[in-house]
Amino acid sequence: MRATDDEGHDVDTLVDDENLTLDPAVIAAHVATNADGLYTNTTFVAKFKDASQRTFRITYAAEANGAVRTFAVDDEGHATVLDGPAATVVTPKMLCSSDAELVPGEAVADEGYTFVGWFLREEGPLGRPVDTLVTDAAQLDVATLTQVLPVDEAGYYVDATLTAKFKADTDATYTVTYTAGTGGSVDTAANADLMARSTKGVTGSVATAAPGYVFEGWYVRVVAADGTVVEVKNAWLDWMVPDTDIKVRMGLQGFFLPSMTTGSQVWGDDAAGITASWQINENVALTALWARLYNDNFQGYGDDGLRKNYMDNVDVAALLLPLTFDGFRLTPWAMYAGIGPNSLDADHANDWKSVGVSGIQYLAGMLPAGGASHNSRMDLYGNAFWAGPGENHHPAAQDEPLHRQRQLLPAQ
Repeated sequence: MRATDDEGHDVDTLVDDENLTLDPAVIAAHVATNADGLYTNTTFVAKFKDASQRTFRITYAAEANGAVRTFAVDDEGHATVLDGPAATVVTPKMLCSSDAELVPGEAVADEGYTFVGWFLREEGPLGRPVDTLVTDAAQLDVATLTQVLPVDEAGYYVDATLTAKFKADTDATYTVTYTAGTGGSVDTAANADLMARSTKGVTGSVATAAPGYVFEGWYVRVVAADGTVVEVKNAWLDWMVPDTDIKVRMGLQGFFLPSMTTGSQVWGDDAAGITASWQINENVALTALWARLYNDNFQGYGDDGLRKNYMDNVDVAALLLPLTFDGFRLTPWAMYAGIGPNSLDADHANDWKSVGVSGIQYLAGMLPAGGASHNSRMDLYGNAFWAGPGENHHPAAQDEPLHRQRQLLPAQ
């Protein structure tokens, strides 16, 4: 825009250096006005410069499971991060005719993923983006940028978008270790080299007490960031539904169904689940719960893993109605279990008789003696139902170990 200063000299102010067509909105924002607030004559001047003085930008973008960042390298070869990591980083304007102003970029994969490559993104037919692989190196240094950045007819750099892509790291592995404390031993020391995106290969282990000792339970051992060993028995989050008296507990917790005598003969152990409790009045309360007892992480059929994780879980849901009156306490309850056909055996069981290690516990109480055929239908959940009037005399959940079976079973 051209104006005149107090000495009568023309003064030009830049209003748009991106678009060849001057937008009416830009014009309206910069038309001069007089002392009365009325618009006056205004001149907009289109200026030109040598093509080598044009500027451009690089947009570094990351697809899912990673990020990008820009960096600079000093004369001693030390790198300094300029911007990021983020999903998108746009460089400052750079001179199109100079390699010295190029800003390098780097791709950073999330944990469990690896970098695939940098792709130059350009507009293709029908306006759809087309990605072309330019390098599989995570760092785009200046030398690489000079080879992959697009240029115009004169050989000068133009605006470019470089996209980093990532994939799951299928080579990552982990180890499940079984160890015994003082007074016993285990028959399996470890399951090593397990693929990080699956629990296939987890066998479990059997604990044996030494003379003079009895088995107490299996515990999960967690090593904190500072190296401290923490044995986790229960871990949960307690919260209340806003503006209500409903209490909710989510996480690994103890579940004990009511019993008129000893501990529950149906279910009394720790599991991952959710409970919600409501004290309706001083005499009546209501508790609802859901928990996942088993998940065999069914690996599917064939090399392509057809129907992977298909119906491989056992879920339970229950309602308890604690009733408390003078000289009288009763807790009617009912529980339903949906038994997935693939929950018993990760290797393609076709009926309840073809069970894996987990089946030992089903055959011990959840199913008829000798198992049940399930009518050869592997696309339906099996149904189980329990109910009782019991009063809970069982110790509090926090007094119980993670698992009281001396045989530690997989996928529980």
